[in-house]
Amino acid sequence: MADAIEAGIQAGDFLPDRPILSENQLVWKYGIARGAARKSIQLLRERRLVVTVVGGE
Repeated sequence: MADAIEAGIQAGDFLPDRPILSENQLVWKYGIARGAARKSIQLLRERRLVVTVVGGE
C-alpha cells in the first residue's frame, strides 16, 4: 500500500501540502486492516514523503 501511495505522490495524484488518505479512509477504500494502513503511513513518514497531522481527518 505504501508503494502505491508513493507512486501516486510521484505521479502528482497527491498535491504538496495537501492531505492524502487517512488511516480510516485507507481501510474503507482498499479494504485493508487498520494495522496495514498504519504501517503504510509509517513507511511513508520514514521515506519523508508525508507528515502526520493529529486531528487532520
